[in-house]
Amino acid sequence: VSVRGTFADNTEDQILEQFPGQTPASTLRDNSKGMSAQYTWIVKTNLINVFNFGYTRYSPSLSGATGPVLFQTSLDPLQNPYARPFAQRMPTLNPTNDITWSKGKHTITAGISARFIHNYTNSYANSYARYGYGATELIGLGADIDNSVSAFTNATLADPTSVANGAGALLGMVNDDFHTDLFGKNGQPLPQGTPQTRTFIERDYALYVGDSWRASRELTLTAGLRWENFRPPYEKNGLQVDPTMSLTTFFADRNYLGSLGVPQNAQPNSTLSWALNGPGNNNPTWWSPDNKDFAPRLGLAYAPQSRGGLLGKLFGKDGVLRAGAGIAYDRFGSD
Repeated sequence: VSVRGTFADNTEDQILEQFPGQTPASTLRDNSKGMSAQYTWIVKTNLINVFNFGYTRYSPSLSGATGPVLFQTSLDPLQNPYARPFAQRMPTLNPTNDITWSKGKHTITAGISARFIHNYTNSYANSYARYGYGATELIGLGADIDNSVSAFTNATLADPTSVANGAGALLGMVNDDFHTDLFGKNGQPLPQGTPQTRTFIERDYALYVGDSWRASRELTLTAGLRWENFRPPYEKNGLQVDPTMSLTTFFADRNYLGSLGVPQNAQPNSTLSWALNGPGNNNPTWWSPDNKDFAPRLGLAYAPQSRGGLLGKLFGKDGVLRAGAGIAYDRFGSD
């Protein structure tokens, strides 16, 4: 039996303070943890079972400003408007079991693996508004301000944009409002300051069996078969949607009707509609699992006993020829 663990408690400044004397605008704290345990059972001299249990919890968090933030184009704001709190917690369970049986010239291995992932995120990136001032939203790009200042000073302005920006800052003008309207899955608006909270769940399973056959003192052949089953991820509380029509059909119709000169607003389904999906809404999730992911693998190792002549030149004193081929599957979106 063996048990080991790793515990982190790291803090790192990600965005420096906006002005001297302030605290950092954003600090990363990582208190991720992990542990694993292994139990080896020697059933017989030729039969060994190994059970592993792994648990990791990836857990970073970023600090940042909360509440509305005021900015001016020509002045640095007191708070960094882009540093917002974010936290993630992703516990992962990974139990596995492997058994090895040796019989004559054969060594047969088989096993099972499972992985259960919960990905919790809490983000304030779009929870609060940013208010500010910019000359680009003024009538005439602030020409009335520039003309008034030019007439008052009886001088030609070298940088009219800076003059308009400076006047806006001096007068405390606010003409920009950047905010994101958030809605619950029932369609009702959420108040400003509500974090975006999501819990995505993934489950993966695998089975495998393999045989290593010592065909001779010179040649070893291996063959195996692995079955993977990646269950589609879903949001635990049903905060997920899917288009009501196939995107393949949508874009195919757009391309075809566009070639006929039909404008988009005259096309059927010109605007995409979305509907709740996933197990949290008692509906299918984004795609169906592929239950036929069988992955065969073959390999060989050849080490000639005779090292004379051409074989000696090819293999040298301790050379071994190894070759193999196989099929592998990976979770969709893992890249």
